[in-house]
Amino acid sequence: VEGIIRTMEDTLTCSGEILCWSNADLAVNTLLKEYHPAYLKKKIKRKIWTKCLFLDDEVGRGFKERSEVELREVYLMPKDKFFFENEINIYDDKMSIISHKDNVGVIVQNQAIADTQRAIFNFAFEYAKLIDKHSV
Repeated sequence: VEGIIRTMEDTLTCSGEILCWSNADLAVNTLLKEYHPAYLKKKIKRKIWTKCLFLDDEVGRGFKERSEVELREVYLMPKDKFFFENEINIYDDKMSIISHKDNVGVIVQNQAIADTQRAIFNFAFEYAKLIDKHSV
């Protein structure tokens, strides 16, 4: 748990935005349930914006509803088509991967890897915007 918290804390060192893929339900309703409110306070205090792709479930929809207050832009992905269990954060020259289910976290610091993951995220983010417009 301490390693996962350190992985999350590292995202707060970013100089720009965080790009995040997450199964929000697993992220906030497992081991980090007690930690997440403190993380969120620090993120807001540091004025760190996050672009997020969450699964379309109750927790994901809650995050989307609180987007503006919590400095987030959220798009939801159909759970039946794009289900995933990990959280991936892309920031600066880093990418962190957390498996909340398995209690494992890793940070990769490499500009080329971060840039490639950022491009993949941005592609998916644009697609998620289209899905969102059609689901309204």
